[in-house]
Amino acid sequence: EGIQKLKEIVNLVEDENDPYLSIGKYFIEQNNLPLAEKVLHIGLKEYPQSKKILYYISELYENHDKADKAMKHLKMLLDIYPDEISAQYRMGLLYMKQNQFDIAIDIFKLLCNRSDGHKDALYSLGVAYEQINDITHAKEAYERLLTIEPKNAEAFIRLGSLFLKDSDLDNAKECFLEVILLGMYSVEAYLALSRIYISQNEMESCIASCDQILKCLNLPTNITINDLSDLSKLYIDIGKTLLNQQNELLSGFSFDIAELLDPTILCNNRPQQSVASVHGSTDEFLNQDCEFQN
Repeated sequence: EGIQKLKEIVNLVEDENDPYLSIGKYFIEQNNLPLAEKVLHIGLKEYPQSKKILYYISELYENHDKADKAMKHLKMLLDIYPDEISAQYRMGLLYMKQNQFDIAIDIFKLLCNRSDGHKDALYSLGVAYEQINDITHAKEAYERLLTIEPKNAEAFIRLGSLFLKDSDLDNAKECFLEVILLGMYSVEAYLALSRIYISQNEMESCIASCDQILKCLNLPTNITINDLSDLSKLYIDIGKTLLNQQNELLSGFSFDIAELLDPTILCNNRPQQSVASVHGSTDEFLNQDCEFQN
């Protein structure tokens, strides 16, 4: 009787899909996934070509870690609307989450060709190439993205990290300096620049980068630096602060910089609980995920 009453109400409104969506969203707000599913599937049964309902159901399953069901409904949507770019892109992201990078790459490449300038697909294409260690194509994807969107800080961060991994210090420096100019991801950029300046023996520039990181983290800056050991201790302080902020990736990278400046410094200063979790942190920074500290 409830289902029949719902159908009668739906027939009285102009947009038949909206009541199903509205009620489904209401149950989601009440954390009642089973009822939300039931209502949305009733709507889908009544209107099997409803783009709105198919999108919402797939998003619902994706948010509740039910990737297989999300993909099933996206495929249903694409069977009806094969040129739906948003659905194709989300399929690619779901394949990424399932570590099926080759399939994701094929989807992103098609999107880039069909929709010239699809910025999200280009970025995700670069990330997917990184996951299979195809660094050349990853760089090409980020460089192409930056020709379309020259102020994309995330692309500069990832491209700079790839250059740094290849010891292409000049190009890496250029990328991270662009990030600084954009006023985003300052801690990441200044840490990377610190590493570059040490490799190039530009210690004055390294000190300047350290000073900027201290300012970003609201740490004292009126400190006298007499030697590399003093500078190393500052990167230890930076690492501890980042660790307290639950940012083990960047804290480990800062500890590694401290160790480069003074190989003996970590014996007494690196927090014991962080040794295992940030081991190999430099490589992790260069292969970082999509999340950054702004």
